[in-house]
Amino acid sequence: MDTLAANAPRGALTKVLAKIGGFSLSVALTGFANLLTVPFVIVNAGGAGWASVAVGQSIGALVGVFTLLGWVQSGPTAVARASDAARGRYYMDSVYVRSLTLVATVPAVALASAALGTAHPTATTLSAVALLVVNIGANWFYVGEANPRGLFVFDTVPRTIGIVVATAAIACGFPIEGYSAIVLAGAVVAAIMSLFDVGRRYGSGGFRPFGLRPYWSLVAAQKHGIGTALLSSFYLSMPILVVQHFAPSAVPQYALIDKIKQQALTAYRPISQALQGWTPRGGTASVLRRTQRASQIAWTLGMLGGIVLVAGAIPLGHVLSGGELVIGWDLVVPVSVAFAANIISVTLGVACLLPLGLEKHVTASAALGVVVMLPLLFPLIKVAGGVGSAWSVAFGQLAVAGYQSVILFRNLRIRTAEHHVSSR
Repeated sequence: MDTLAANAPRGALTKVLAKIGGFSLSVALTGFANLLTVPFVIVNAGGAGWASVAVGQSIGALVGVFTLLGWVQSGPTAVARASDAARGRYYMDSVYVRSLTLVATVPAVALASAALGTAHPTATTLSAVALLVVNIGANWFYVGEANPRGLFVFDTVPRTIGIVVATAAIACGFPIEGYSAIVLAGAVVAAIMSLFDVGRRYGSGGFRPFGLRPYWSLVAAQKHGIGTALLSSFYLSMPILVVQHFAPSAVPQYALIDKIKQQALTAYRPISQALQGWTPRGGTASVLRRTQRASQIAWTLGMLGGIVLVAGAIPLGHVLSGGELVIGWDLVVPVSVAFAANIISVTLGVACLLPLGLEKHVTASAALGVVVMLPLLFPLIKVAGGVGSAWSVAFGQLAVAGYQSVILFRNLRIRTAEHHVSSR
C-alpha cells in the first residue's frame, strides 16, 4: 500500500482539489442560507416554531429514504462509470421511480407530523415534504459526473433563493407555515430545473414509463443503498423525534446543535463528493491507490472536524439563536464525537468501500450503528433528555466508523498483495 500511495499521480489529486473547490461554492451558499435563516425563525416564530420546522426536517430525512431509494449512495459511482449515452436513461429511470414514491411518502410525513404534536403541525408537514422534493433532484447526479457548475446553477441557486425569500417573509411577519411553504417552492423549482438540464445534455436515452416488474427490479437493484440510508437515518433523524415525544422542552436546544452539526457535515460534503467521483476511475492499481488516500483524508479531517466543532459550537449557537437558546458543554461533546465519526464513516462508505464492491459492508455498518444506538436511546433520553440522545448517537457513529475501518484496511491489504502477485 505504501508503494501505491507513493506513486499517486499529483495531477489527478490536483484535479480532485479543483472539484472540491467547485462543489464548495454550492456548500458555502446553501450553508450560509441555512444558518442565516435560523435566528430569524427563532426570533420571529419562537422556540416552538423553530422546533416545529426542525422536527419536520427530521421526519422528511427519515421518510425521504423511501423517495431517494439509495441513489445518493450508489448513484454517483454508477454515473462516474457510465458512458454519456447511458447517463440520460439512468437518470430518467431514477426520476420516474422516485417521483412515484411521493404517492406514499407525502401522506406518511403528514400523518407523522400530526402524531408528534408539534406547535405548528402544518409547518412541520411542509418542512418534511420539502426534503422529499429535494430527494427528487439531481444533486447526486452532478456529483457523479463531476459537474459542480451544474449543481450550483440548477440545484443550489433555486433552493437557496427559496430559503432567502422565506427568511425575508418571516422577518416581515409571515407565519411559520408561510415560511415552510416558500422553502418547499424553492425545492420544487430546483428539481424541475435539474430535470430539464440533464435531459437537455444527455437526452432521455429512450426512456418510457414502465410497469411494476421493471419498477421493482430497479428498486431491488438499489437494495444496499436503501438499506444503508434507512439504517443511517435512524441514528441521524430518529433521535430528535424521540426527544420530541419524551422531552419536548429539550427540542429547541437539541435541534440547534443538530443543525450546526448537519451544516458542518454539509460543509464537508464537497470533499466526500469529490473523492466519491475520483476513487472509482482507472484500473485496479489506481482504485486501490486512491482508496487508500481517501481513507487517510477521511481520518485526518474527521479528527480535525470534531475539534473545530467542540471549539465553535457554543458561541455559534448563541449567535444563531439571538442569545435565546443556551447550548451546554454536556451536549456539545457527544455531538462533536458523533460528527467526527460521521465524517469518517461517510467518506469510507461512499469513496472507499463502494468502489471496492463492498456495498454489503456499508449496509452492515449502518445496521451495527442502529443496533448500538437503539438500546441506549430510550433509557438515556429518559435519564438525561437531549444529552442522553446525543451520547447514544455518538456511540452508534463510533461503531459504524470502527467497523468500516476494519473492513477497509483488511481488504486493501489483501487486494494490494493479490495485485502485486498478478502484475509480476
